[in-house]
Amino acid sequence: MKQKKKVAFLLVGVVLIVMVTAICVLLFSKDEKVIGLKKSFISSIQRQDEVQNQDTTPQTDQTENEDGITTDTSKWDLNKVDRVKVRYKPEVSNESSQEGLEEMQADEASPEEGEVTEEPEYVYVPVPKGYKVSQAKGENAVKTGLVIYESDEDITDSNVDTARKEKNQWVWVPVNEPTRLYDVTSGKMKAKLYSFNETGRTNYSNSNYEPGILTSYDNERYFARYDLQGMTREIFLKELQEQFEATIKSIEKYGGFYIGRYETGDLSKSKPVVKAMNTDIGSQTWYAMYRKTRHMCKNTDIQSSMIWGCLWDETLQWIVESGGKGAKDMKDSTSWGNYKDATFQYKSSSSASSESTKNLGSSTRIPTGSTDYTKANNIYDLAGNVYDWTLEGYGSYGRRHRGGIYNYYGSSYPASYRNDYYPYYSSTYYGCRAYFYIK
Repeated sequence: MKQKKKVAFLLVGVVLIVMVTAICVLLFSKDEKVIGLKKSFISSIQRQDEVQNQDTTPQTDQTENEDGITTDTSKWDLNKVDRVKVRYKPEVSNESSQEGLEEMQADEASPEEGEVTEEPEYVYVPVPKGYKVSQAKGENAVKTGLVIYESDEDITDSNVDTARKEKNQWVWVPVNEPTRLYDVTSGKMKAKLYSFNETGRTNYSNSNYEPGILTSYDNERYFARYDLQGMTREIFLKELQEQFEATIKSIEKYGGFYIGRYETGDLSKSKPVVKAMNTDIGSQTWYAMYRKTRHMCKNTDIQSSMIWGCLWDETLQWIVESGGKGAKDMKDSTSWGNYKDATFQYKSSSSASSESTKNLGSSTRIPTGSTDYTKANNIYDLAGNVYDWTLEGYGSYGRRHRGGIYNYYGSSYPASYRNDYYPYYSSTYYGCRAYFYIK
């Protein structure tokens, strides 16, 4: 037994001597192979230490910029747009403004349990070259409708009244969840559409998805007759599909799109406008409006068009979510639209003394943008005035129009209203709403 213990002690001693010798060799040897071994061992220890100390906090899609703003601008093409820092909510300057803001916030839908409701003070928006963010009061916050002007000069309180009538204007619609705009079927994107009720919105089932063609009318015969000479059915469908997919990709990249602030004006001319007090807002076929609205922008880095049905739905949803209007206002829009059962003051012309009264029970088409009564998040006449054609189709023969009409009631023809009619038809009742996306 004693002999076995002596042998064990001797073995332990030998092992210790070998280990000490190896450590000394590693520390003091000048042999290149040994030095390489030593560096590899040290690096391994350091890597393990880094892994243990690594931040395991889940990463979000947003990136924090140098000034603390969490708008993800990493994919933006700054050759096409300027990255402009703006307020998310309007600036509160006094006690009465604070009370008004609190009332607006109180009207917003209650958040779901666990939902983060903290709002940023500032965000970035992509502003195309040749456009200016308005500095005028009430036009420079995202939550209440950020307005940009096609202008080389700054827009301020001193020149805004003139600018509204003379310069094209667009409102930024932020889209936080682009996937609620579309599905993918057979490798192609198609729009998701929605119906609205007093408590919110639900999926809408359409017999013809967008983008799509009307088999009864979208052909060479009707194209040649109604302002799309040289177009073929195949080219038309390809054009619509490519535009829709480019729109979605742009929204995913930049976080939103721009909608026309007013109903599209100067429709009888070759280049339409988006300006206040315009009265040339109807009497064209759908085909003519489609062709003309594709050429409204100042530069080739952005593409304008008649609006998609899904973008109309998204605009209404944004207005509700931001607190601009309630869900019930999308089912009965009498309180903010030009309808037969609404009464309000408006400007009948650009003259400063042209104040008129739209009487209850009367049917009066007004100049677009002529009264704040019809404004929501700085967008005018989404409810009532003239029907706004969209790119949404119905069945084999009809294009969808939205928003209702001035000679009917706001509860029957609200902002969310959709119906269809023949695309070759023209009337003073039918106008359109434009939008643009960044290419």
